[in-house]
Amino acid sequence: MVTPYSGYNASALYSLYTQFSTNYDGHEPNDNLIFARPITAGDYEYSATLDNQYDQDWFKVNATSGQPLVVDVYRLPNDYDVALYDPSGKLVAYSILGDAVAEHIVYNASSSGDHYIRVWAWTWASDTATYKLRVNKKEIKMFSRPVGEFVPISAFFDLDPASGSIRDWTGWTGTSWVYGHAYDGHTGTDYAGVAGDNVYACKAGTVIEVVQDERNTYPDGPRTYGTYVTISHGNNYFTVYGHLKYQSTLVAVNDNVSDNQRIALMDNTGYSTGDHLHLTVQIGGVRICPYDNGLIHYGGAKDENR
Repeated sequence: MVTPYSGYNASALYSLYTQFSTNYDGHEPNDNLIFARPITAGDYEYSATLDNQYDQDWFKVNATSGQPLVVDVYRLPNDYDVALYDPSGKLVAYSILGDAVAEHIVYNASSSGDHYIRVWAWTWASDTATYKLRVNKKEIKMFSRPVGEFVPISAFFDLDPASGSIRDWTGWTGTSWVYGHAYDGHTGTDYAGVAGDNVYACKAGTVIEVVQDERNTYPDGPRTYGTYVTISHGNNYFTVYGHLKYQSTLVAVNDNVSDNQRIALMDNTGYSTGDHLHLTVQIGGVRICPYDNGLIHYGGAKDENR
């Protein structure tokens, strides 16, 4: 396991030896905190490479005290990891999952100034293998997003109970599905990623149900979630994570989970037309739209409401 180094003084000329390849990316040189490459938070996707097994990439983004930072490093070509440092150079958060296609950090800034992101390889891929980076500064509400910020929403909850008419929380109405809006009778939120994307607990709680089902039942039915996990968050709040990869669940019944803990991988099991996560939020057994109720922040994902 890699333990990020945090013992240096940020004002010192700390650096690591690196040997650039002929294919180094346009962010270089950014091999230490002093030479961290500035990036912009929001709907910006950065591509980068680690040029050799010793290379590490540093980026910086400005945040004010109390502002949440959501860091996603994804489409990883091998076992790459990420760490976050505050303006003084102190390590404040990291993600070193080991076998994941993405790493994910959610952190509330405790001081104002540049925050530093470090990406390195536990197992290197090649000097041409790219990874993606996205940083968002979003208000973290009662529930966190169950997927990385880079995963777009393909379908919202249908707030119109009448058959044949559709209305979602954005005010959009229609009679047939349009990408990024609700479809008729939909009682959840769909996040359209790819098989193997990480799925995270929206909030701390206790796992009350884990179902393993490898079948895809579309279009003949039955209408099931396939492999899914249900978590109780107290006060009659429950979340269900459906269409997960068979046997990818990382939790068991009665496990206590933390906010943003990885619980499974996305897939296409159950009554599903493609790789995605179906999130259901319930209060007292009644399914609700978490966006209409202000429970999850909206925005940040590329083409989230195209």
